[in-house]
Amino acid sequence: MAYNQFNPATPAGTQTGTAAVDSMRNNLIALRDSIIGGFVVGFTYAAQAGNSIPELPQFQTWSNGALRLRATNTWSGTFCTQTLWEFSSNSGGSYDPIVTEVRVYDINGNLTTTTGSGGIMSWLHGVAGRFQQSLAVLVAHLSGTGSAVHGLGTISTQNANAVAISGGAIDNTLIGGTTPAEGRFSRATEQFDTFVPTANQAVALNWAKGGATVTNPPSGSNILSFGSVVSNMIGTFSLFVSNFNNITWPASVTWGVSGKPSIAGAALVQLISFTGGTTVLAVVVWRAA
Repeated sequence: MAYNQFNPATPAGTQTGTAAVDSMRNNLIALRDSIIGGFVVGFTYAAQAGNSIPELPQFQTWSNGALRLRATNTWSGTFCTQTLWEFSSNSGGSYDPIVTEVRVYDINGNLTTTTGSGGIMSWLHGVAGRFQQSLAVLVAHLSGTGSAVHGLGTISTQNANAVAISGGAIDNTLIGGTTPAEGRFSRATEQFDTFVPTANQAVALNWAKGGATVTNPPSGSNILSFGSVVSNMIGTFSLFVSNFNNITWPASVTWGVSGKPSIAGAALVQLISFTGGTTVLAVVVWRAA
């Protein structure tokens, strides 16, 4: 069965009875399909920027021979705030006004109300405004570099081989783990542990820190063990003990030619290892008596 397009010439004055009813029925079906599909057979669309930009045209015209339906748009920024709808039956020689539609937006650019008229074009003009708004943000983002992108800081504008870090803190981060280099500091401080063991209690020293203090009792013997001694580089550890002679040292500790000294009181011992703890060189750098 052939489809019946909309025909504004029917029903003609000469049509009567079922012929007139069929013409009206066919036109209603064609109008239904045009409304659902958003098209009108025979009409073409053209847009003119006018005093606006191509993406936000001032004039939108739908034409079918001598018939013209024109929308004259007023834009505020990227949002269409007003449309004057007009009709021409003489190929645009003159236009008769139909209605002026005024649109209101909220502070976020959402179309809230229209007056004068309303329809699918109202919604489409609102979407066009939001699209242009989003496009402007996207273009700015794509052209942005360094700190202009996602709120990045000034470090994002520096070259990887010439980064200046002038403040802040670097926490729990290994520096030079792959390619060690020279370090220059105005001052370096290290963490240390504090132990107050009971008689004969074992004490585990963590070389991941710079040192420890062991306030041990004057009787019994506190056996030391080492952990986290660095390998393939020099590891150092400063140890203060309140009773030197009451410490049992790991077998890896060597005291040099003179051997381990006898110190009845407190002493500060410097421990050094080049072998990841296999051999630990020890020297007393201070003693109470």
